[in-house]
Amino acid sequence: MRVLHVCNASGGAPWLVEILRELRDRGHEVAAVVRGDDGSLAAALREIGVRYIVLDHDVLAGANPFVAARRILRLISLLRQERPDIVQAHLFSSTIATRIAAWIADVPIRLSMNTGPYYLESPILGDVDVRTAWVDTRTIASCEYTRRLYIEKGVPADAVDLIYYGSNAARFDPAHADRGRMRRELGVGDDVPIIGMVAYFYPPSRPHPAVSPAMVNRGIKGHDVLLKAVPLVLAKVPDARFVLVGDGWGERGKAYRLEMEALAASLGIAHAVTFLGHRLDIPDLLAGFDVALQCSLSENLGGAIEALMMQAPLIVSRTGGLVDAVRDEVTGLVVPPDDPPALAAAICRLIDDRALAQRLAAAGRKLMLERFTAARTGADLDALYHSCAAAARFAGRPPHLAGYRLGRTVLRSAWSPIWALQLLRMVWPVVLAVINHRRASGVGSNDAATGRRRDS
Repeated sequence: MRVLHVCNASGGAPWLVEILRELRDRGHEVAAVVRGDDGSLAAALREIGVRYIVLDHDVLAGANPFVAARRILRLISLLRQERPDIVQAHLFSSTIATRIAAWIADVPIRLSMNTGPYYLESPILGDVDVRTAWVDTRTIASCEYTRRLYIEKGVPADAVDLIYYGSNAARFDPAHADRGRMRRELGVGDDVPIIGMVAYFYPPSRPHPAVSPAMVNRGIKGHDVLLKAVPLVLAKVPDARFVLVGDGWGERGKAYRLEMEALAASLGIAHAVTFLGHRLDIPDLLAGFDVALQCSLSENLGGAIEALMMQAPLIVSRTGGLVDAVRDEVTGLVVPPDDPPALAAAICRLIDDRALAQRLAAAGRKLMLERFTAARTGADLDALYHSCAAAARFAGRPPHLAGYRLGRTVLRSAWSPIWALQLLRMVWPVVLAVINHRRASGVGSNDAATGRRRDS
């Protein structure tokens, strides 16, 4: 089938590249709509030979409804030109724009795949998501927690599928890793425990109607939680070393990383904590961790899949989809979120009990290879595509020949202003907050309003 994936990003999103590669290898004609061609995402798509189209379709980035309407119209025009059998959206801003445009364009099969629970947890954006989900042929949750949120908020259970954003098992293979790379770089011996976390430094969310109260002024990945746990670990394991891998997401993210470096200094632990920044050798680093961490406050699966694929003993916070991959005392350890003492105790336990750490890590890798690979994601999506096509009863015709009816597009276009007003009424507090924020500080809109946060 002809499949078009829509993702309002220009960098990151390695999962999209893996999905498109898998679907192409299964015989589908795939293409992507991305935000720009100057970032890592377009470069990765060029490298694997997947066609992409550049179109900024972010309808939540500003307060001008005419700009939003033009972007929707451009996306409608693109869909009618491309005539895909299936359109699938990722990320919140792409989901809202694509639902509207694909419904008006009369795309036969319309899917959205939620990258994480962050926006569903928002009191306003979660409402927008759920109230537009009726447009989807199927709505795809990427962890059990997100699926449960959709159902609790009113999306019918039989309309929500669970498909994980899997990782490339060939890349994350401990048999091919250089476990000693990080120790040589840090200048430490084999007897020194290394505890590490791989995560972007996302800037804390400012007070905002679209932000869950629990996330205001907090870094979503829990870097501060980890740093506050470090002194407690050092009290029991004085020679332990902590490694934080990842750069700041945007300029505010870079400033937040500097705040975390200052926090480490103020806690008197700077000598034991290394900020490695952006790295390309993630498999080698994960293989070198004696303990890997994902202590997010809100999350899909974060870096849990990759850590377990590399057979790193893993500790996660009990949040979002992390518990799908890490089953407590089976494939890793699970601790309460935002609890430095509990995190420190779990770290010390795995350092002290190496047999337990190795047993959990081996079980974790086994589960990842069974359930969380990119190949499994491709297979699950392929099965869903064929199921949707069969259910639509296209009488043996390709779906694109059964859709794109001009009369239906005209009627839906006439009705769409009413729908747009309903959506605007829901998001107007967000729009006002963005306007007031810009007037007060002269900076761009908050990540939570634009939907650009990367959750997976």
